[in-house]
Amino acid sequence: MTTQPAAGPVITKFPSAPVPTPATLAMRKSLAVQFVRFVAIDARIMMMVLKGHEE
Repeated sequence: MTTQPAAGPVITKFPSAPVPTPATLAMRKSLAVQFVRFVAIDARIMMMVLKGHEE
Protein backbone atom coordinates (compact mmCIF):
# COMPACT_ATOMS: atom_id res chain seq x y z
CA MET A 1 0.00 0.00 0.00
CA THR A 2 1.39 3.42 -0.95
CA THR A 3 0.88 6.57 1.00
CA GLN A 4 0.42 10.07 -0.34
CA PRO A 5 3.26 12.50 0.37
CA ALA A 6 2.48 15.12 2.97
CA ALA A 7 0.95 18.17 1.35
CA GLY A 8 2.48 21.57 1.98
CA PRO A 9 0.54 24.55 3.26
CA VAL A 10 -2.43 25.63 1.19
CA ILE A 11 -1.88 29.09 -0.29
CA THR A 12 -5.09 31.12 -0.22
CA LYS A 13 -3.72 34.65 -0.69
CA PHE A 14 -1.54 35.97 -3.48
CA PRO A 15 -0.32 39.43 -2.38
CA SER A 16 1.93 39.89 -5.43
CA ALA A 17 -0.73 38.90 -7.99
CA PRO A 18 -1.99 41.73 -10.22
CA VAL A 19 -5.50 42.93 -9.37
CA PRO A 20 -7.71 44.42 -12.09
CA THR A 21 -8.74 48.02 -11.66
CA PRO A 22 -12.42 48.93 -11.24
CA ALA A 23 -12.40 50.27 -14.82
CA THR A 24 -11.06 46.95 -16.12
CA LEU A 25 -13.71 45.02 -14.21
CA ALA A 26 -16.45 47.29 -15.55
CA MET A 27 -15.17 46.81 -19.11
CA ARG A 28 -15.17 43.02 -18.68
CA LYS A 29 -18.78 43.08 -17.46
CA SER A 30 -20.06 45.51 -20.11
CA LEU A 31 -22.23 43.81 -22.74
CA ALA A 32 -21.56 46.62 -25.21
CA VAL A 33 -17.78 46.16 -24.97
CA GLN A 34 -18.14 42.39 -25.21
CA PHE A 35 -20.32 42.73 -28.31
CA VAL A 36 -17.84 45.07 -30.04
CA ARG A 37 -14.95 42.72 -29.26
CA PHE A 38 -16.98 39.73 -30.50
CA VAL A 39 -17.75 41.48 -33.80
CA ALA A 40 -14.11 42.53 -34.22
CA ILE A 41 -12.82 38.99 -33.63
CA ASP A 42 -15.45 37.54 -35.99
CA ALA A 43 -14.51 40.07 -38.68
CA ARG A 44 -10.83 39.18 -38.31
CA ILE A 45 -11.59 35.47 -38.62
CA MET A 46 -13.83 36.08 -41.65
CA MET A 47 -11.06 38.07 -43.32
CA MET A 48 -8.67 35.14 -42.81
CA VAL A 49 -11.22 32.73 -44.28
CA LEU A 50 -11.86 34.93 -47.30
CA LYS A 51 -8.15 35.50 -47.83
CA GLY A 52 -7.57 31.73 -47.74
CA HIS A 53 -10.12 31.19 -50.53
CA GLU A 54 -8.36 33.58 -52.95
CA GLU A 55 -6.70 31.55 -55.67
